[in-house]
Amino acid sequence: MRINLKSRKMEKILKRAKLQGALGAICILVAGATYFINGEPEFLKIVRVLAWLLAFIFLYYAIANVQRLSGSNVFTIFKYTYNAVLLALLCSIALYVIDKSFLGLIDIGMSFLLLGVAIAWIVINFKLRADTGCVFFAVYAVLLATKVAVNFLHGMLGVLTPALITSGVIKCIGVANALSEIVLPAVLLAAWLGIKSFGDSQDPWR
Repeated sequence: MRINLKSRKMEKILKRAKLQGALGAICILVAGATYFINGEPEFLKIVRVLAWLLAFIFLYYAIANVQRLSGSNVFTIFKYTYNAVLLALLCSIALYVIDKSFLGLIDIGMSFLLLGVAIAWIVINFKLRADTGCVFFAVYAVLLATKVAVNFLHGMLGVLTPALITSGVIKCIGVANALSEIVLPAVLLAAWLGIKSFGDSQDPWR
């Protein structure tokens, strides 16, 4: 009887995690779709911000539920990451208020902060693959890692050897980035919907 109750409880948490994760991915998809819509730029920016905020909330609870079911530390990593981001943002605001000449330094710091967040999110998705067994999380992580690496290399080459960055290269990267705004969240949505169960795993990502 106790086993049945525990099984039902876990099943409810699983369904909740799948729904919350799927809604988070849909919100990211909506945010990406705004880049392809002709409309008032300021309005589209507001839509993007709201969509990302909702995505964060849904994914926060989805990943928390994954940790409850799997016993891994995936939500702990997620929590440490957003705490670090909040701290960095507060420090940046404080520096800007103290002296506006720090703006250039803040811009550089934000670039590295975004890179750090992207790396943490890649690690989280590899851990989600290990926890759930759903390969789409790994596919998403690899695609995102490729996008981050290409854009980082593009930025570095633009600073060190700008002659190598031709108009053709810029156009290709622009098209790839635009497509990724739809493809990446679509893969993430497939990952959350593809979760079947949780079980013990010897995967090193756990």
